[in-house]
Formats: sequence, structure tokens, C-alpha cells
Amino acid sequence: LSLIYSCRRVTSHNPLALHHLYDIAEGEEIVVSLRGHDLDGDKTTATVTKLPTKGTLYQLSYVFDKHGYDPKTGTPITTVPTLVTGQNSRLVYHRPDFDYTS
Repeated sequence: LSLIYSCRRVTSHNPLALHHLYDIAEGEEIVVSLRGHDLDGDKTTATVTKLPTKGTLYQLSYVFDKHGYDPKTGTPITTVPTLVTGQNSRLVYHRPDFDYTS
């Protein structure tokens, strides 16, 4: 998963993308917060620049993003670059079931 963080720069500090590592079981999904940090306190945004080789990324559904109720998954992210629209740069990753036939 490749991301770009950006912000409107008032001073010379660039935003920092924080490293995240998640462990998720086969066939499960997780809400991922792609937070960055800017030394100047400017608001940051996250952009997906590379899709995972396995699994699917989704924007958060409106209901989950605003109120915290299921369903979590909204529109699938199928093209890059794609701006992450969930509050706090959150999105959903769904890990596929393991394919025992190959």
C-alpha cells in the first residue's frame, strides 16, 4: 500500500507519513487510519498511490464514517491515485480468504 500525504504549506516543513503495520485474519476486514503528521500543524490528507496485490481497499461508508454504524465498506478503491475521503484519513482493507486450491 503506497500513500502520499499532502498539505498546504505555509512554512518549509513537509508532512510526515507515519508507518503502520496491521495483522488481520484471512477473510476479515479492518478500518485503517492513515494518519500523518505535520510539524506546522497543517491539515494532512492521504492519497492511495498503489493498490494491494491481495485484498481490496474501500472508502468508508457514509454511515460508518459519520456515526460508527455498519456497514463499514463504501465504494471500492480500484484506481490510483485516489484521495482517502474518510475522517482522519480512514479506509477499509478486506483481506481475502486463503486459496487452498493453488
